[in-house]
Amino acid sequence: MKQSAVHYVLLGAMIVVLPGCHFEHNVIRRVCITKKYDSLATELDVDAYDSDIFSAHVGQEPRTITIWIHGTQFYAHDQILFHELFKEQACLKHFTAIPQGCDLRETAHVLITSAPSIFAAEDFYIFGWSGSLSFSARQEASKNLYSEIQKLQKEYVLAYGQLPLIRIVSHSHGGNVVLGMAKLNSADQPSFCVDQLIMLACPVQEHTKHNIKHAMFKQTYSLYSRLDIMQIIDPQGLYGPEGIWRTAFLSERRFPSDKRVHQMKIRMNKRAITHHEFILPTFLEQLAIVINEIDIWQRQKSFDAYKIRGIRHLISIETKGRRPRIIA
Repeated sequence: MKQSAVHYVLLGAMIVVLPGCHFEHNVIRRVCITKKYDSLATELDVDAYDSDIFSAHVGQEPRTITIWIHGTQFYAHDQILFHELFKEQACLKHFTAIPQGCDLRETAHVLITSAPSIFAAEDFYIFGWSGSLSFSARQEASKNLYSEIQKLQKEYVLAYGQLPLIRIVSHSHGGNVVLGMAKLNSADQPSFCVDQLIMLACPVQEHTKHNIKHAMFKQTYSLYSRLDIMQIIDPQGLYGPEGIWRTAFLSERRFPSDKRVHQMKIRMNKRAITHHEFILPTFLEQLAIVINEIDIWQRQKSFDAYKIRGIRHLISIETKGRRPRIIA
C-alpha cells in the first residue's frame, strides 16, 4: 500500500514537472567572473552601449531610479513586515526605510554593493505589496505601483529639474505586478516608461504575458532556469479569471517573442538554478554583469539568427577562474 502511494506521488510530480523540463537546443555564452561589475568598468566595451540607460550612468544625468519588487510571500515574518512597515498598503519606500536584517533590505544591499554605479544607493527603492497568490492582489498592487511611480517622478522633477529614468528589477510574481501596469497606460502615449525591466523567474501567465509588448516597456530582460519548478507550477487555471484554464492551466517560462524582450536561460557553476537562488547573493552579485553580457551578445548578428531558428539562448556563469572571460 505504501509502495502504491509512493508511485502515485511520483506520477503526480511527473505530470507537474515534466511539461517544464522538455529538452531544448541551446546556444551558450559562458561568463567566468572573479570581479565585481564596477571593477570591470574600464574593461567593458563602453562604445557598444547606445542606450539612454548606460549613458545616464556615465554622466549621472538624468538620474536613474531602481525599484526592487518581491514576489509571492509565503512566510509569516514577511506578512508582519507588510503590516507594520507598509501599513498593509502597497507602496514605494527608499531601501534605507527597511529595517536592517530584513530580506528586502539585504537584497537591496547586495545589488547596490555589487554595482554601485548601476544600482545607486540614493536612488534605490523597494516596492512592498501583500505578496498574496491571487490575480486580484497583483492587480491591486499594479495600480499602486503605477501611482507611486508617477508620484516619485514628480518629486524627482521638482528636486532635479528633469524626469528620471526608471529601472525595475523583479522576482517571481513581482514581474506580473509590473506587467499589470500596462492596462493602466495608453499604448500610444504612455504617461511614463520603464526604461529597463529585469524580471527574474517570472511565471508567464495568460493574463499578463502579452503586456510585455506594451510601449511603456522600452527594454526587457526575462531570466529563467529549467530547474525552477516554482516558476511553472503556479496553477493559474485554478484561481485565475474564469475560463483561463481552457488555454493554460500551469504557468510558462517564456514570453511571446519581441525585439525589445531578451529572454535568457541561466546556468551557474555548471548547473541550472532554483527559483529561490535567483534572489540569493550568489546570483544577484552577478546580475549587472549578466545584463551587460546579454547587451553585448544581442548586438551580434548571430543572436537573432538563433532566435529565428527556435534555439534558446543560455548564459552560463562561472564564478571561478583567474579573471572574467567570455567563451562564445
